[in-house]
Amino acid sequence: VRAKPESQKKTPAKPAKKAKKAAAAPPKPDPALATARERVLELAGAADDAQRRYETAVKNAAEARTILERAEAERAAAHKEARAAHADAEKARRALGRLERS
Repeated sequence: VRAKPESQKKTPAKPAKKAKKAAAAPPKPDPALATARERVLELAGAADDAQRRYETAVKNAAEARTILERAEAERAAAHKEARAAHADAEKARRALGRLERS
C-alpha cells in the first residue's frame, strides 16, 4: 500500500468560530437613505400609473381605428349611393327634357 503524499494528507479541523455578539443598540437610520427609499417608492408608483395609462391608450387607439374603419366604409358606401342617385336624377332630367321637346 502506497502512502499518501504530503499534499493529500488530511489536516486537522479548525475550531469553529464563535458567533459575534449582537451590537448593543441598532445603528441610527440614515435620513438620506430613508428619503431615497421613499423617492424610489414614489417613482415606482408613478411608473405603474403611467404603464396603466399607456395600456389604456393603446386599447382606446385600437378601438378608435376599428370605429374609423367602419365609418370610412360607411362613408364610401354613402358616396357610391349618392353618385348613383345623382346619375339617375340626371338621366331623369334628360328624359324629361326630351319629352318636353317632343
